[in-house]
Amino acid sequence: MYKKFINIIILSLVATTLFAQQNAPKNTQTKVSRQQWQQQMTEKKRLYFVEKMNLTETESAAFTTLFNKYEEEIRASHRKIFKAFKECEANQTEDSYNNFINIITTEKKYQGEREAEFINSLKKIMSTEKVFKYCDAEREFKMLMMKEVQPAPKVQK
Repeated sequence: MYKKFINIIILSLVATTLFAQQNAPKNTQTKVSRQQWQQQMTEKKRLYFVEKMNLTETESAAFTTLFNKYEEEIRASHRKIFKAFKECEANQTEDSYNNFINIITTEKKYQGEREAEFINSLKKIMSTEKVFKYCDAEREFKMLMMKEVQPAPKVQK
């Protein structure tokens, strides 16, 4: 009970900080670097997962180590794809198109392998029920972030 209370307090503080920045007048907002923003989002995501999975302190510490490593690997892969895209966009040659296609297919395969390894690693430190909760929480978190960014378009009948 105490651990859950601590996690809720930490999540509340992070959420309060993030929402306070969003509601501040535009001219008084402090600029946050991309790296700081990524760290904040990673922490927000990690705390969301820890709460949804109801992890113990030991599980939470092990999860955090694995999660941070996984997130950095995936972020590095996304940077490779983005860099290849920008080069392709600038050059617009057959070679640059082929290079981009090769990089994106390689990186997507790499990302899938990392995700599978990450999930298998989770099974070693927690119950399969909690691993399932992680997978569900990841889906929920993506949906929450999509709602924050832009509302879904209305379907016209």
